[in-house]
Amino acid sequence: MAANGDMIYAWANDAEILKKGECGGAVTALLKYALKSRMVDVVLAVKKGQDIYDAVPTLITDPELVAECAGSLH
Repeated sequence: MAANGDMIYAWANDAEILKKGECGGAVTALLKYALKSRMVDVVLAVKKGQDIYDAVPTLITDPELVAECAGSLH
């Protein structure tokens, strides 16, 4: 069990998400799992627009499309 102040490292098990994810793709993998397990109906994510400063809000219902939004936008 984790105690207050402990650090936990996580990364994706999916090779595509691991490759595209910013810091291991853990958040993207969790979103994909939430859709696949029907824990949620839709995920709100952002896709890259014209450049890295142009984030386009996107609603995703297909777990296989979550990887398109992997990585950070600044």
